[in-house]
Amino acid sequence: MSPTRIRLLAVLVPAAVALAVTALSVRGWHTYGLAIFVGAPLFIGVTSSWMAARHAGVSLFASIGLAMLSQTAMAAGVIAVAIDGMICVLMAMPLAFGLVLVGSFIGHAIGVAGRPARTDRTGLMAITLMPLAMLLESGVARTR
Repeated sequence: MSPTRIRLLAVLVPAAVALAVTALSVRGWHTYGLAIFVGAPLFIGVTSSWMAARHAGVSLFASIGLAMLSQTAMAAGVIAVAIDGMICVLMAMPLAFGLVLVGSFIGHAIGVAGRPARTDRTGLMAITLMPLAMLLESGVARTR
């Protein structure tokens, strides 16, 4: 696969997964929690940077840029499908960008580290942790 296509996927895939899980959490489980405000931006940062570093060999700064673009795409999707309003999304963006930055450092480090099989498993674990955290959080919220 070409590096350009990988970069595009590194932007769109994390944004789409985070948007889908956010929609499920807000619309399906009726919960706004830490998984949305902390987990989604961290997930986007880790996943986008891991994909870009691991499969396209981009620099740290390029992977941060791709992750920020992915977060922006996810925020635009939240507004487009009316999960939340523009003012609320804009107020959450500074927190989100800070967490995407932290996630980008982690994801890039995973992407450039060690053996391919191990880094692929670690990256896939990051992809599954965010939906799992939201599911657990919604279950805790329902029992209260």
